[in-house]
Amino acid sequence: MLISLKQLVGTKIITNEDDLLDLADQIWSLGDMSEIVSQVDHKALDAFIMMNVIGNWKGDGWGGVLENSEFLPFIEHALRTFKFDVMADHWYQLLSLFPINPCDAEVQKNFYDHQNFLINPRFTIKNETLKLIDPEIRKTLSEKYQELLVLLDDEADKYWMYNASNQAGWGVVIDYIQKYSI
Repeated sequence: MLISLKQLVGTKIITNEDDLLDLADQIWSLGDMSEIVSQVDHKALDAFIMMNVIGNWKGDGWGGVLENSEFLPFIEHALRTFKFDVMADHWYQLLSLFPINPCDAEVQKNFYDHQNFLINPRFTIKNETLKLIDPEIRKTLSEKYQELLVLLDDEADKYWMYNASNQAGWGVVIDYIQKYSI
């Protein structure tokens, strides 16, 4: 049986960012992402993913979110669960730019090479498959990648900036946890 959000929270009332950090640490104690996915229910997973997306975004923007590649397969669903459909659409478009599926376990082992392919066409890459892609196509993909990052940032700014309403953006996760852990 999967661990529910209610079981993870127990009798604790989640009210702030520190409480979320404690909950995230508790979930991380279950193991790596594959172990977490196999042990928690979908509500707990969505809350965990959203905590990490917001936290990574606050720290390093969408580049920071992308660098935590173990989350990539789960982000679009979490964004949609939390009603961030515009961000989810842009996120889907961003991941679609990768010439090789960025959620593939083999790609994730060398994700920086794949990300560098899109960040800047002048960045050196090692992957032989990526090297075969026409430089003009790479340039176009890189331009679109940069455009989508701006769109994602503009949308995230509305909800997650430190001066955002609802507990500097954390309120959406706090509200979700309170709703599903009672």
